[in-house]
Amino acid sequence: MRFLLVSIAIGILFGGSSVQAQEVVPWWKQEKIRFMWGQWNHARVDKSVDVWEGDLPRSLFGNIAAAGATVFAELRGYKREHAHFAREFGMRYFATLFVTDLGKLEGRRWVNENGEHHWACPLDQSVYEKWIFQPHLSTERVSEWFLQDLAEGLIDGLHFDWEAYGGWGEAGTCYCDVCFSNFPSFQESGQELPEKLKRFAWLQQHDLVNAYEKNFSARRIEMFTHIRLKLQARKPQLLFSSYDLFRSHFRQAMHTSHSPFIVFDTRNYANDDRQPWWESHGRRYEAEGYLYLPHGWTNALFGAQASQVSAARWIYEASINHGGCSLWFERELDDEILRAFATADRKIKAVQLKVGKYLFNGERDSNFVTAVEWTGRPQLERAVIQMTYHLDDQHLVHVNHVDTEWPLRVRIRFPRLSRQDRWTLRDAMNEVYYTHDGESAVWTSAELLAGVVVAMEPRSDLFLLVAPSDQHLDVDSRSLVRSRQFNALPDHEAAPHQAAVGNTLKLTENNGGKSKPSGRLVYTAIESMGFEGPEGSMTIGNAIRILDVGGQTQLRVRQLRGHLWSPQYSPDGKRIAFVHDAGGRGQIVVMAEDGLDATNMSRNDYCDRSPVWSPDGRKIAFMSDRTGDWDIYCMNADGSNQRRLAGNPGLDRAPAWSPDGGRLAWESHFSGMPNIWVCDAGGLNSRPLIAPDKPLSFVEMREGERNKTSKLVQVRPFFPDNTFHLEDPVWSPDGERIAAAGPSGAHTREFYHVAIIRADGSRLLRTGNGLRSVSDLCWSPDGTRLAGSCRTTPVETERSGIFVIRADGTDGPLGHLLVNVSPQGPRLGGALRHGLLTWYSHGSAQPRRVVKSFANLAWSPDGKILAFASDMDPTGAFYIYRISPEGGKPDRLEQTRSAWPQQIMWRPD
Repeated sequence: MRFLLVSIAIGILFGGSSVQAQEVVPWWKQEKIRFMWGQWNHARVDKSVDVWEGDLPRSLFGNIAAAGATVFAELRGYKREHAHFAREFGMRYFATLFVTDLGKLEGRRWVNENGEHHWACPLDQSVYEKWIFQPHLSTERVSEWFLQDLAEGLIDGLHFDWEAYGGWGEAGTCYCDVCFSNFPSFQESGQELPEKLKRFAWLQQHDLVNAYEKNFSARRIEMFTHIRLKLQARKPQLLFSSYDLFRSHFRQAMHTSHSPFIVFDTRNYANDDRQPWWESHGRRYEAEGYLYLPHGWTNALFGAQASQVSAARWIYEASINHGGCSLWFERELDDEILRAFATADRKIKAVQLKVGKYLFNGERDSNFVTAVEWTGRPQLERAVIQMTYHLDDQHLVHVNHVDTEWPLRVRIRFPRLSRQDRWTLRDAMNEVYYTHDGESAVWTSAELLAGVVVAMEPRSDLFLLVAPSDQHLDVDSRSLVRSRQFNALPDHEAAPHQAAVGNTLKLTENNGGKSKPSGRLVYTAIESMGFEGPEGSMTIGNAIRILDVGGQTQLRVRQLRGHLWSPQYSPDGKRIAFVHDAGGRGQIVVMAEDGLDATNMSRNDYCDRSPVWSPDGRKIAFMSDRTGDWDIYCMNADGSNQRRLAGNPGLDRAPAWSPDGGRLAWESHFSGMPNIWVCDAGGLNSRPLIAPDKPLSFVEMREGERNKTSKLVQVRPFFPDNTFHLEDPVWSPDGERIAAAGPSGAHTREFYHVAIIRADGSRLLRTGNGLRSVSDLCWSPDGTRLAGSCRTTPVETERSGIFVIRADGTDGPLGHLLVNVSPQGPRLGGALRHGLLTWYSHGSAQPRRVVKSFANLAWSPDGKILAFASDMDPTGAFYIYRISPEGGKPDRLEQTRSAWPQQIMWRPD
């Protein structure tokens, strides 16, 4: 009955009759999927039987359905009674297959490079069919039920667990008699079948290793396709799912446009404390038609790690931005877990009711709008995640503000809106219209290109619907909300006249008479903006200071009413470029080192950010939104000859000059996820750093299992066209390599890595795989090492710090952790997890347990000191610290205290 009611409701929502809805709209497009799978045995009434075999109580199914589950997945195999319970309470049912069972079946044996192995040959179709068609090996009767219930529609999908347990798993490339003799190139040779131990050598001798792998892959896809067709002959809309993203043969074969494969992304299994569902390959999979589900872990959301984001919020965000979400359970489903799911379910259903037709049927576009964060704070530059859904002539823009600390104002610009005369811009959830003048709900294309300014609370989202409109549309004034384009700060012309410059602030620091190394650095720190009145000091912004690292003096060189960001020394150390951000506009200013002679080089009404001097000091590269889209620009050091160098539709950021000034690298989001692009200094030859159509040597530094030594291992690219998720490029001092940070792939407990790429894009070394997150990468002056900030620990992801790693990866996956600290507060009490009694078992993310921040690392010119910003002090204040790259206790520079992370750059020699 519930399915009939849902179909009727969906028919009304999407248009057409309920019969049409049942025939046309598949169940996975009727609502966002909440896929629940895990160790259900913990919820059994009778716990005396084997953990894999016992029946679950009917009440469990009622509880999880009431909390919002849409799919129940069996722990292992197929249980007919559970399928009936799931259907009774309106859920879909998936049987689960474990690869460990595959390895125990009789059949042709795998032959690897070194000879015969006990696992099954991965091209023995009879073994795979027995594994899949008999999903519970202990009884033939279950197999009969499975085939019958599959045909009658009781089973909606098959979930595959490819993780090897107890030494049992799936084999790799096989060189058995059947596999090798069916290789076309060997057949053409007319030779006798080599001995098992000599077959791989034969391929090497004839330069056929890659050809054999390609043929093997094609045959795997063909085998799985035959199996899928047999299964779907019984149930045409049977779906398949897995959380192992590396088995591309299986994924490709089991996926069709009518029955999409469900991809679970286990990088969300244990996140950092922001729970970053958006840092993934999800957009890429969705563009290929897959159903993509961020895959989480209840332990991580309910007690196993510190988190700034509640479990309910994460479930909502992951579900509403993708096809849904999946959760794995390893504990009993208590009231707190079910409460969080129910909270998320209410929010998800409210969104589906209002804008479901766009989310399910709209064409996704990650580059339709441009978001400009109002303060220009670099840490918030990428806090706004947006996606547009095009449906007919309307455009639904979903804006997520993912920072958990700071409220924002964001200008949303529409550079790709067709040039119709009139549009309306509506908050689709609250039925209010935005107005640019306080009177009319109608916007011109030019007005929307200039943008609408919206205010957002931390960790919140907004749905903006853009639709064509009649010029004379009449909207009740009570339904109008203004574009939030107010500004209490002086504009760029007036602010410099109020600037505090040069010797207005001089601080003396006493460091106990200790001998300190020499050097100077420029950095930002929080000060009062200078507003008058007894409470005026509460309005704060950034100042720019220069510090004698020996600890004797520091000088404030610039402070004014506005936000000052990104100070950058010129190569000769005589000038400083920075960004003055006010009124939602960043302007690049250049001043002398003492703060005098400040000149606005941008001189425009747009937003320019991230200035970077060319190595010869004659040019400045930067990012700008002057065309309505973030692109990479360049100008002469005096501000003349401003021109667009490069860029793609969507966000282009983080420009970086090569040491010889001949090339520029930057981060581009053109593919739906960040990747590194390069161009010549003049903007010509713009291209991805790693070409999609050229061979790539992709190697990974791995720790040996027995002798604990590290070794380089050749691995396959994650995508066949060499697309990688890479952020924040930094050139090596010799210009031969580019380092970047990016997710590690599909491994459950490896979230980020350091990628070191040859400047010609021919080789990528992935190292640092034991780090949970990586950012702020910087090269040592001699190019032998990289430093960065990170999160660590295998599961809890609660510790944070800085690391140094050798650029050739030879010191192991983790490198050398210089600082690795635990989070702060709250008091203990609650649930036990890994020996820790924690408040977080309720999944609320409160009271806060703060993971300490480490940011803006910088090597001294002689390579003897690392400076960094951190709030690891118990007060929570940020200070600049310095530490030897060899280790030791960090030295805190006392008068650098700040409420925000400092940006740091050493003065060049």
